[in-house]
Amino acid sequence: MITTSQPKSLSVLEKTVRRLQQEVAELRARLDAVTATAADDMSPPEHSKDARAWAKRHGLDLDEFVPFQPPAVGTYTMSVAEAARELGLSVEQVRRHLRTGHLRGMALGGRAGWRVSRADLARFRETREALSAGRAQSTGGDD
Repeated sequence: MITTSQPKSLSVLEKTVRRLQQEVAELRARLDAVTATAADDMSPPEHSKDARAWAKRHGLDLDEFVPFQPPAVGTYTMSVAEAARELGLSVEQVRRHLRTGHLRGMALGGRAGWRVSRADLARFRETREALSAGRAQSTGGDD
């Protein structure tokens, strides 16, 4: 009885192995096709006629030319809330300093609010620290 069931189970296993081998071959072929397509997509883009003319006029090689990428928003400026956090003030106090001109910033208009330069914030902080240090000296605050 064991001998008769062995050939049947062996043939079923052989069929399963052949089917799996065929699936693996198909998957490898698909992977090779996708990899080849991705490699083709990685080739440098063709430049337009206008871009080539511009590069020739300016004596540039477009393959070596790297266009200017502006820095991310927030690199040089910050919002009112960020400025308030940096200064240890409330948001309304920072807005008041912006409106009076003690702290320089750019009003964006409407609900967009203000943007504050990091350099202007540093100047404002130094001015405030100098004023508070002067007050402390005039009142003898370090007793």
